[in-house]
Amino acid sequence: MVYRNVEELATEIYESIAKVTFVKGVSLNVEGPILKARILIEKELFISVFFNSETGTVSYTLVKGKRRVFGVDRDSVREWHRHELERP
Repeated sequence: MVYRNVEELATEIYESIAKVTFVKGVSLNVEGPILKARILIEKELFISVFFNSETGTVSYTLVKGKRRVFGVDRDSVREWHRHELERP
């Protein structure tokens, strides 16, 4: 999905996490056209979300401890792409 603005993505995040029981919490920060969210799954496991409505860039990263273990992004050049497991 391509989001038009930060409000649209924020709404989708909150609606999605309301449907699951494994999410322990969410922090959301919006600064102008940029949204940053952290979706806590366990103490040292979370999903980081980044979105810039001006560039259309959106990034989802699974972080365990202090290490990225998976990542998928969309930008205007490469569209949706998944990062190699060796280089998330």
